[in-house]
Amino acid sequence: MHPSPLVSVLVVTYNSGDELDECLSGIQRQKVRGGYEVVVVDNASTDDSAERVARWADSVSRRLPVQLIRNSDNRGYAAANNQAAEVAQGRVLVLLNPDAAMDDGCLQSLVDHLLEHPGTGAASALLRNPDGSAQLFARRELTLPLVFYDLTEPGRRWDRRFRGGTGSLSRRYATEFAAMPSEGLSVDCPAAACVAVWRELTEPRLFDERLPLFFNDAELFGRIRAKCYTCDVVPTAGCRHGYGTSHGRIDQARKRAEFVAAMRQYSGARFGLRWNFVLTLVLLLDVAACVLLSVAPRNRRLRSVARGTLGGLWLPGGARPWLMDKPTARHRVRAFRGRLRRWRREAKRSRRRRRDVRFVARRIGREARVLNAPVELHIDTGATVSRDIRIELRQGTTSRLVIEHDAVVNDGVLLRLWGGTLHIEAGALVRHDAVLIAKGELRVERRAIISRGSQLHADGRMLIGFGAAVAERATLVDTTHLFDDVPSVIFDKPTVQADITVQPCAFIGTGAVVTAGVTVGRSAVVGALSVATRDVAPHTLVAGSPARKVREVERVLGPGGHASSS
Repeated sequence: MHPSPLVSVLVVTYNSGDELDECLSGIQRQKVRGGYEVVVVDNASTDDSAERVARWADSVSRRLPVQLIRNSDNRGYAAANNQAAEVAQGRVLVLLNPDAAMDDGCLQSLVDHLLEHPGTGAASALLRNPDGSAQLFARRELTLPLVFYDLTEPGRRWDRRFRGGTGSLSRRYATEFAAMPSEGLSVDCPAAACVAVWRELTEPRLFDERLPLFFNDAELFGRIRAKCYTCDVVPTAGCRHGYGTSHGRIDQARKRAEFVAAMRQYSGARFGLRWNFVLTLVLLLDVAACVLLSVAPRNRRLRSVARGTLGGLWLPGGARPWLMDKPTARHRVRAFRGRLRRWRREAKRSRRRRRDVRFVARRIGREARVLNAPVELHIDTGATVSRDIRIELRQGTTSRLVIEHDAVVNDGVLLRLWGGTLHIEAGALVRHDAVLIAKGELRVERRAIISRGSQLHADGRMLIGFGAAVAERATLVDTTHLFDDVPSVIFDKPTVQADITVQPCAFIGTGAVVTAGVTVGRSAVVGALSVATRDVAPHTLVAGSPARKVREVERVLGPGGHASSS
């Protein structure tokens, strides 16, 4: 029985015969530690796409592990990828378009980026056009101004004439791509043309099949970001991509209708009723503008845009979307009621969060004025901050408190802002009765957990990495107090400070102590009631007082490379 490969490459084809050989040849040149497989789903192509894939699968000389699934009808891009994901065995799923040809080493670079960056949920190759020029393939999350300036005809014309095209360029990260950092770039939504994702982050499904062609990638990457993982572009992974050739054969009006219908479906589920209502008004404005602009020059493109937009709005005179089905009246009513319930629930939750954040901010402001201890506050209204948290300020000092969206700070938590910076990142959890003391800089990164009754004392710089966990009543102190040149806990004696770093996915056990200058490696474990007085190597379990290595921790591949100790 062969072991499961680490990587599964998923390719969906529809009349893609002209590009398939180059795509599969690029896959064949890849070498991946842990192995890979290829799953190709043919969506009822009328050309020889399926036959080309079958020849690759049957060829012994090519040695490409290809599994071919033939659909009797076109199920759409989303459903076909879900089919491929169901039979794929890899922990990493690579979404690859048939018009994309990977450079040598591309696949390994994507996998390495996922393994080396625990907070990354999706890693995209750096795409370029067939002529070798850079391709602006990433997009920002939708906002109404970006929809107007980039996706409507009057908005694009206004943007080009009066704003220098900044709306369109901003949505596509043009400035950031021009100065691409060597470590990569985090974006909202890379094109799903050559992108690797952790299978665990796609559950319960890879794509939403209600979005058969467009915006299914935006929905997927939105779910990944909602779990506080990033979507990164990897500059060391190159891929040539014929942007749009996969669906370039579709009638322009029907493609526009498909795009508009999918955008409304996506935005309605993600942003709520008011946002979708305004979006509909913007699209109707686009229809009127395209009709007026096309009258004198008889511009066929603008007429296609107008017909497509009407079709996407399911209005008379419009072109029918290519794959999306028109919702029935019963379905519309049911969807409206569901969205209304979600909107009310989210609005109620948001109002409560905003009230709590304002209450805490006012309380901190009053204490800061009384003690002449200014505090620079940045508390996101998407954070959950209990009104019962306690704040202690030191007279005459200036402090900074940052709590990002989706962070949770429970009741009874004590935040001692004694002239330093406390930064709690998105998705972090600080549980009941924990004590966080910031004289220097204390940073709790995304998805980290600070448990009940634990104490973190940062005179210098203390970092709790992505996904790390500090268990109940554990203590991290980056300052050693001296008494007759002997380390002591007598707090009115001279001190020696050294920074503490807890690397991603590490675990500090119940009642454990980490002393000044210690670095706890990635996915390492400090046992319960242990005292770590020296660095702990990655993927190592230490225990005792002082803590000593017990054994290696089993390395588990997955989002963040979390450790388990079986």
